[in-house]
Parts: sequence; structure tokens; C-alpha cells
Amino acid sequence: MDEGIWISRNVNLHPTACLTPPLFIGENSRIGPGVQLGPNAIVSHDGILDSQCRAENALIFRGSYIGESLELDGVIVDRNRLINVRVRATVSMADNFILGSLSDGQMKHWTRRKLAQLIAVILILGTWPILLLTAFCLKVTRRGPVLYKTEAVILPAASQAGGMAHVCILAFPL
Repeated sequence: MDEGIWISRNVNLHPTACLTPPLFIGENSRIGPGVQLGPNAIVSHDGILDSQCRAENALIFRGSYIGESLELDGVIVDRNRLINVRVRATVSMADNFILGSLSDGQMKHWTRRKLAQLIAVILILGTWPILLLTAFCLKVTRRGPVLYKTEAVILPAASQAGGMAHVCILAFPL
């Protein structure tokens, strides 16, 4: 990366993208193939620039989608709204393939994610009695420990104590 280019975490940057400083790319953004970005460009969080588009002297707000082969110069993009700073004009795009919003279904996505987490907790709580019953049966019918520690992986890196780092797994004996 050149000096003057700031890239946040979790950015998907295609190797054919051309970046010119000064430039900022926010987290969770995706920069497609052949994109020319900068100078003086800011892509806020969760932005997507599709293939072959160009943005210079541009501010792209959070959750905005920039369509394929679109050229932006001296503009502000807020989802499906394009503001040209030079001529002081605003245009709202009805076509989401040119400019669009990525945040329309965020509430639906959040609800689905929370529902999946709730189902996972219910399944874990539902299987917990079976695991306890299995451990009890093993303790009653077998000699030795119910849980034992097995060394599964030895990492070559030294641990903080100065020795080798170990990964251990607790398991039921078979």
C-alpha cells in the first residue's frame, strides 16, 4: 500500500483495482475488478464498487452500491442519491443497478440472525440433559474418568511460558 491509502478491516479488494492516494476505504467494503479509486475518494463502511467503475474526488456514504462501469467525479453518493457538488444538483436513481442501497433488508437480516441464535441456544439446552445422562452412565458403567484430556496439536510457536504451545481436547472415552 502506498502512503496516503487507508484501508479498514474486512475489505474485499480485487487485485486489479487501481488505488490512488489520498484514499480511505471503510470496513466491510468490496472493491471489484478494474475499479479506479482516488485521488481524494472516501468509501464509507459497507460500500460496494462494482467492476470497472471509477471514483475520484468522491464521497460514498455507508451502505451504497456503485454499479458497473459508472464514473464518479466530484460527487457525493448516498445510497441511491447522487449529489454533484460542482453544479449543485441532486439526482435520485430509481434503478438499483446504477446506484443503490444495501441497507433495505437490514432489519430482516438482523431478525433472521437473532432467530437463528435463539434456535441454537434452544438446541444446546435441549441436548444438555442427554450429555449429562451419557456422562452419568459412563461414570456408573466404566472405570476411569468420564472426561479426559488428549493432546491433539502441538504448535511450533512458543507459548508465553516459554515452552511449546499445546492444544488440548476434552473428550469422552470410547
